[in-house]
This record gives sequence, structure tokens and C-alpha cells, in this order.
Amino acid sequence: MFLISKKQELLGLVFSLLLTNHIVQTDERKIFPEVEKDEQVIAAGSTLTLDCIQSKSSFLDDIFELRWTTPELHGLLVGWELRFSVKVSRNKTHLTSTMTLKYTRPTDTGLYTCAGAFTEREKRNRFVYVSTHKDLVLMTVNIFNSFTTTGSFLIPFITTHPNVSISVFRQTMEIGAEPQNEFSKVFNSSARTEHSRWSYDPRKGLTLRNPTPWDSSIYYVAGYLPFANGKSVYIKHEEKNLELLSWLFPLDELNFTDVNRVPVILAGN
Repeated sequence: MFLISKKQELLGLVFSLLLTNHIVQTDERKIFPEVEKDEQVIAAGSTLTLDCIQSKSSFLDDIFELRWTTPELHGLLVGWELRFSVKVSRNKTHLTSTMTLKYTRPTDTGLYTCAGAFTEREKRNRFVYVSTHKDLVLMTVNIFNSFTTTGSFLIPFITTHPNVSISVFRQTMEIGAEPQNEFSKVFNSSARTEHSRWSYDPRKGLTLRNPTPWDSSIYYVAGYLPFANGKSVYIKHEEKNLELLSWLFPLDELNFTDVNRVPVILAGN
């Protein structure tokens, strides 16, 4: 029993050393095609193909496979997995995992991650924008409620192109205000002010710092982009909203301005 125990202990030590070596070598994992940043833009309807390639450094690479995770929004979509596939291949020097997503849609925009089997350090990320000339801003929730006024408040959404600029308008709650004066611009991503409580991340959405119940209102989040994929952006607006939009935007910009109505309810602790 003593000899068996010692043998098991020795094997455990060898395995631990090999595992440590494997983790140290994870910097050799890369996602292709190569891009300047960790993001890329593709046209809606095209096929997204990402190759995750890792140099083999131990026998563990012949046991474990690379894992892909896709945008959180996919969890809300029915049937997206029918468009998704993964192919794994190995040779003497490298392990390759190829992810393919066919017939891409704007809702496929988000973070794609290739990970190994062990630590968080092993992850390699690629943010993919699925661009279209018909949609610029996609909301994931229609009414935003917060029952705390501490810290910050997030209005989550995705933009289908990194160059989409964002403006936010707040509708006043004053009784008797003239319709044309009901709205005030509270944020513009193209002309940010140093002390604004609003901030914008194209991968996450809008954040309001130090919110109060007085920030409860109806907001209009507008995305603006004249061209996408070599085509003029054309946003179709409902007839009933045209008068309202004409108060907020120049008429010649309406076709490439995507507007979303966002009721926000903030309550105290």
C-alpha cells in the first residue's frame, strides 16, 4: 500500500507539472482572422468563421478541447444553434477549433470567446458587429426598472457597428409644456462633457452614474450612422412617430437615425 501511495503521489506531481506548463503556454492561443483590435465588423447575411489556434505544449492538448461561448443574446433566440457549428482538428504541433455561424443577423452581434479547459487566463475574445443598413441599435429590454439609487444604472443595448454615435433625449414631466419643448438632450457620444453622469460603451450600452428617483422619465436613445457596408443607412419609421422625430432631428437625418423609446423607473432604497 505504501508503494502504491508513493507511485500515485509521483504521478500526481508529474501531472501537476505538465498542467502548469500547459497553462504557462496559453499565450500561444490566437483567434483568426487577425484584427487590429479584438473586434471585427461583418455584413448581416454573411457567414462568420473564427479559428482558434493553439500551439500544443503537452499531452493534455490531445485530451481537452477548446470551448466557444457566444453572445448572451443568443440565449433569447430560438433556433440560432441550427446555424452554429464547431469543427476541431489536431496535428503534431497545433490544436485548431473552427467556429462557424451561418446567415448572420444583427442579433448575433456580441462577444465570442475561445477558452481552454483550466483558467480564466486562457480566454481569447473577439467582439463581432453584424452590421446592417436597416438597424443600428438593438434594445434587449423594453422597460428598465431599478430599485436602488446607489452606484450606477445600465441601459443595456447593442449597436450593430462600432461607429454608431449615440444621443439621449429626456422627455420632461412638466404639465403644459409645448410639444416642441418637451425634450432635452442629456447626452451625445460625439460631444462628451467632462462632468456628464452619462457614459457610453458600444459593447454594453448607456450607464448613468449616481441615479436618483428624479432621473425617472421616458428617454429616447438615438443611434446615428449615415453609411454601413457601403450602403446608405435607411431606417423606416412609423408614420405616427414622424412628427415627434422631426422635433428632435433634422429631417435630412431621419433616414439614418435609429430611435428607441426607453421608459426608466428609478426608486429609492
